[in-house]
Amino acid sequence: HPLLKEALDLRNDLIYAEIETGLLPVDGVERVLEMPSEFPAVRRDITLKVPQRELAQRVLKSIEDEAAPNLAEVVILDDFRKSDEDFRRLTLRMTFQSSERTLQSSEVDEAVQRLLSGIREARGYDLA
Repeated sequence: HPLLKEALDLRNDLIYAEIETGLLPVDGVERVLEMPSEFPAVRRDITLKVPQRELAQRVLKSIEDEAAPNLAEVVILDDFRKSDEDFRRLTLRMTFQSSERTLQSSEVDEAVQRLLSGIREARGYDLA
């Protein structure tokens, strides 16, 4: 509205919209709601050496394919590259959490080691 634009001393036009997201078509996407776990999450950060041209999404998919028990989330923290090297360092944060109990540090460490062995064997990724 012109009066609001003037009152707020805005140079650009304002746009307002209300969107009913429930009416948007979402083909093939199943919405699953889960209660948050009452048990604490355990996080482990690792840095992998991967080929310079390897897609980060492929690295994440490789980790998901290993299906580590209680692995709830994997996110990229850093992607360090040097132009004169054939590899890059990808730092990932893995979050483990159970909805049934508190995870022991030793079992998370074991899951990380199995995961690392699996991706080393399948894709050749190694710790940096």
